[in-house]
Amino acid sequence: MPTESNLQLSVTVFLHHQEEYLFVLRNSTKKVDANRLNGVGGKVELGENFLQTALRETREETGYQVTAEQMRFAGLAVLRGGYPQNWLAAFFTASVDSKQIPIGNQNHEGKLLWIHQDELLSSPYELVDDLHYLWPIIIAQKEELFFTANLNEQEKVVDYSLNLLPLSKTASKTT
Repeated sequence: MPTESNLQLSVTVFLHHQEEYLFVLRNSTKKVDANRLNGVGGKVELGENFLQTALRETREETGYQVTAEQMRFAGLAVLRGGYPQNWLAAFFTASVDSKQIPIGNQNHEGKLLWIHQDELLSSPYELVDDLHYLWPIIIAQKEELFFTANLNEQEKVVDYSLNLLPLSKTASKTT
């Protein structure tokens, strides 16, 4: 069982064009979430914060040039167990102007797929398990989520805690 000192920081970005969202169907050779569907994203590198990582990963995995102003923070998730490391993931959404993916429909992680927001949970693809709990909140874009889950050896949620914070009507920027 991983310890809290063995914590991997990561981001997941859900790009959307109107009501369709872009997902990665991860290659079968991947160590984490092989053959599973998730948003684009990856690990936070040394010297980066969550937002910087979200911007970098979006550019690297899709070619979209999304700005910080386009990103919307959706929440945080702590995933314990199941994987070799515990994960702290920051979720973001961002709207893009076109469904034409700049790098094409394939990247080093897997196949890129557009899926209508209402069809994700009933799609034929296996999802990363936390999406079953968080997807309706992410697409509603009305609350920020704070999710903590314990996972079993099959990387499935066995118990969880979910708290929601309504979005502020007036956002303030800090530098």
